Amino acid sequence: MAILGIFNKSNKTGNLVNNVQFKISTELFPYKLYSNRKCYSTLTISITNISDEPLLSSLNFELPSQLSFDETGISHNKEIKLGELSQNELKKINVNIYNNLKADAGNYTMIIIANSHYKDYDHVINSIRKKEIINVE
Repeated sequence: MAILGIFNKSNKTGNLVNNVQFKISTELFPYKLYSNRKCYSTLTISITNISDEPLLSSLNFELPSQLSFDETGISHNKEIKLGELSQNELKKINVNIYNNLKADAGNYTMIIIANSHYKDYDHVINSIRKKEIINVE
């Protein structure tokens, strides 16, 4: 850790790099979207800090091109900065997912990425990915 000593930084994040830091659970209501008409579902994400120390956290979402986060169908990526989560703190976030007329019937995969950061949102210590299946009928 001599490199960290050069830049006058301590190795406080050493035990966080390889450990699971978050517990993520999701709920989709209504549980399906309908093809060839405009509709939306609300995804409720519950994230809990299960590490031993407070973490600066954020969530990133990635959708396929057939689904979006707005009614116009333009926004397929979204980032929500959660701030500092203390130990065992739970936060619930609601995100609307819109169907546009391009979506055919089938299953689409949404990727949810929970990041823990070092001092600011530019430096990521660790991230956890979760895939959520969205059904379009």
